[in-house]
Amino acid sequence: MKKQLILIAFAFLLVLPLVASAPPVTQVQQFGEGFDIRIPQDTVLLLNQDYEFEVHVYNISNGMPIISDIDCYFHLYNSTGKHQLELWDNASSHTFDYSFDVTGGNFSEQGFYYYNIQCNSSSLGGYHSQKIEVTRTGVDNSEDYVAVIIALIGAVAILLTISRFTNGDHPVVSIFLMVVSLFLIQPIVNLSMNIMNNATTSEVMSGNASSIFNILPFIAYGVMAYMVVYILIMLLTNLGSYKEAKKRRREEGE
Repeated sequence: MKKQLILIAFAFLLVLPLVASAPPVTQVQQFGEGFDIRIPQDTVLLLNQDYEFEVHVYNISNGMPIISDIDCYFHLYNSTGKHQLELWDNASSHTFDYSFDVTGGNFSEQGFYYYNIQCNSSSLGGYHSQKIEVTRTGVDNSEDYVAVIIALIGAVAILLTISRFTNGDHPVVSIFLMVVSLFLIQPIVNLSMNIMNNATTSEVMSGNASSIFNILPFIAYGVMAYMVVYILIMLLTNLGSYKEAKKRRREEGE
């Protein structure tokens, strides 16, 4: 019973920092006239990779593209709010694009960045504010990872429960189920560390939740060590019982 309680505590600590995720924050102006700025880029970028931000600008009142006679400014900020980069473009390329080339050195740390794009003519203007995330892989797989982690935790819990009820009559089956559970914990650790490395859930983690997430691999390995010791004890206990039963049968045969 104790090992089930340890597993439940382990599962709670694992899922706690992952149960919520916030969508990227995008802010645009809400005016009746001016410029509508559209940015057809992903919001998750690869660490240290150069990136070209393309901007399309439209007139809000009639939807017509603006391809001349405007100035567009790009401002990049890091996760601490520090102004990191400023770029400017006033000539569209590929007919509609205003472009800003940002070198990978500006994305040298994992985490969240923010940028503002503002375009003005002599009489009209518009802006767009966007949050982006920089990860080691350039993708955000956190939701898939969380689903797999929860499924694995459920599988481990079921296997350990069956193991507990089969321990008396079928000790070999019980030990086998525990060994399978032991191997399922390792991918749980790997996936949780992958999420942590990509900083995918860093926005929703703070205070105690962040600390729990940082020590989670140590908790998992502690559970695995406990299970290894428990399996060894079960093996030795059942081996002793087997030898004793074999000895009794030999004595009865004599």
